[in-house]
Amino acid sequence: MHILDFPQELIHKILYHMAISRGVTRAMRLRLVCRLFRDCLRAALFETRLLDEFEHLSLYSGGRNEEFMSDWYIREHHGIEEFWHAYISYRVRNENNPQVGRLLEVRQVAEAYCTRTAAADLDSTIDSLCWMTLERAARWPTIARMWTLGIGKNGAIAENGVVTDLGLNLLSAAAYLGNLPLAKELLEEGHCPADTNELFDTPLQLAAWSRNAEIFQLFQERTGKTSIRGAAMSGDVEMLRLAIYPPSRADSSSTDFAGFPYGHVLVDSTDDQVYELYRAVYKTKSVDAFKYICSFFEHEEYGYHMLNTVIRPHCEWGNLDIVRHLLESSGGLSSTRFNVYGIGSSGDNCLTGAARGWREDVLDYLLESGMNPEGVMGDISPLAAAIRAGSISMVRKLVKHGASPHAWHGGTLLQYAVRLEHTAILEFLLDREVCRDEPSELKLVVERAMDLGLESMVEILNRREKEWNAKDEVITT
Repeated sequence: MHILDFPQELIHKILYHMAISRGVTRAMRLRLVCRLFRDCLRAALFETRLLDEFEHLSLYSGGRNEEFMSDWYIREHHGIEEFWHAYISYRVRNENNPQVGRLLEVRQVAEAYCTRTAAADLDSTIDSLCWMTLERAARWPTIARMWTLGIGKNGAIAENGVVTDLGLNLLSAAAYLGNLPLAKELLEEGHCPADTNELFDTPLQLAAWSRNAEIFQLFQERTGKTSIRGAAMSGDVEMLRLAIYPPSRADSSSTDFAGFPYGHVLVDSTDDQVYELYRAVYKTKSVDAFKYICSFFEHEEYGYHMLNTVIRPHCEWGNLDIVRHLLESSGGLSSTRFNVYGIGSSGDNCLTGAARGWREDVLDYLLESGMNPEGVMGDISPLAAAIRAGSISMVRKLVKHGASPHAWHGGTLLQYAVRLEHTAILEFLLDREVCRDEPSELKLVVERAMDLGLESMVEILNRREKEWNAKDEVITT
């Protein structure tokens, strides 16, 4: 009997054990074998729970998964947010140990919400709550303190444990799901919409993010507070106006903000409101919302600062409209007002950001605008970032526009390709004789591949080395 004719239950078991033996990254490549494997792999991989401790590789991350799924709502993730949402939802439905992260707590909130809202469906409620907490839960699902987004709060939770507050969490759910009657009930019970116990964001922010204006305005009236960040996340200019100019403010006709006239807010102000407005440019992918936020600031003072700090993250996140707006409204690449190549590190290099995030449309735009892929400050070149991301298409484009695989550490480039088991990228680099004149480096790459059990990569490297040696012998004779 052919393996494709096996019962689905047996295929599931085969894939389960293959995932256990291969690990997450290599197991995911089994999707490419055939349609049956593609359709069955997710359930098998989820059952292994290997994703609980999966470490996302990052070029700049200072710690495990700190950047993983952060700000997912404004990034183009190529569908990975759907995958991780499905996994967190699976874990929430199947976890019964309260000591394993905060997974059981999410399900308890969903159950309590359905109890208080007779028409609510438990499965759909769990799915919604998992979207609410995805940024937190995906960092490390089984470690409760990793669900907090603030380093200081992370340490406090590690020392004192999680503080649960079912009522507050229900208020967050009501705010996000648009349940005004329940929100009013919970307010009367004394729960504050500006608070959070780090399972979800504050109800105030969630109401703004989900564009539930009536609930948001109710929270503003009760607390005298607002959430510009949540409104920016929504991408809705009207929500931003409501957040910036609450109807309950003292002078409802004034366009001043934090004591500054509209259009003349200074970034270096220590005012908390100004800081939240400034940070909001990092929290939206809507170019209209982005322009509206920028319009509040003193143009000359703010423009230089904006271009040099904001453009690279949006290149990495895939927000082409914002990148195009920033460049075209400021004189393009020839402008002396900013440096797209990096102020002091590769972390500020726009091409590196686009390559790192696999944002090919942004990369195309920057290259077509005349950006030089060799104009790098720091230790990560755009080509290295594209190789590590695993995009042969971006690698080819960068080389075509002048990037040289010999201008960076060749052994490291080969190791990036080997670790991904990316045959096309590895062959592309070897075709250009990367490490041909560095036998010791090539040997290290081969040894590393052998240590990882990547036999196919070892075979390619050894074959190419033999071909090079044979050519050298012909030349010497």
